[in-house]
Amino acid sequence: QGAHVGGIGEGLQMPLALFQYPFSSPATHATATLAALAELPWLVGIKEGSDSMTLYEDNLRAVKAVKPGLMMLPSNFDWFLPQLAVGGDGILTGLASLAPEALARLWRASEARNLDDMRVANDALYPLVRAVYALPRSDMYARIKQALHDDGLIGSAFSRTCKTVFGDAERGALRLATRQHHDRVE
Repeated sequence: QGAHVGGIGEGLQMPLALFQYPFSSPATHATATLAALAELPWLVGIKEGSDSMTLYEDNLRAVKAVKPGLMMLPSNFDWFLPQLAVGGDGILTGLASLAPEALARLWRASEARNLDDMRVANDALYPLVRAVYALPRSDMYARIKQALHDDGLIGSAFSRTCKTVFGDAERGALRLATRQHHDRVE
């Protein structure tokens, strides 16, 4: 894995970010591998999606020990608040298309180290996070597209990766969660 990533960086010679997949994926990187990759001069950030707070903190500490300026960008929808409480350099998530204000609020509160404001932002995200990232998780991006379509923000909810057709109940749950989220943000 390290040789593959190294080859891409060497070939492109430009700043790149790496996606740390969930630990259950065969595409994930071990903490030692992430630390070794952090030494590469063109690696500027890691979208950290290991799906484990323990691994997130291990990865954060290992990478920052090697390259303090490398950006660690939390991306686990279930862990935004705890990830940022441990440490992070931003948020990188597909959920930003539906909840930019709440994610920005969470980030600003994190930068200010204001746990109460972080909790308020997390509470605003909660209903939307639970609706979008319901099981099966593989439908999460399709749910985001469906919610964006239902809000009139995109013209089609078609997803190349998900062939699930959402029924009235699931679309209703997404609409309710979107409304609840917007009500809490305003």
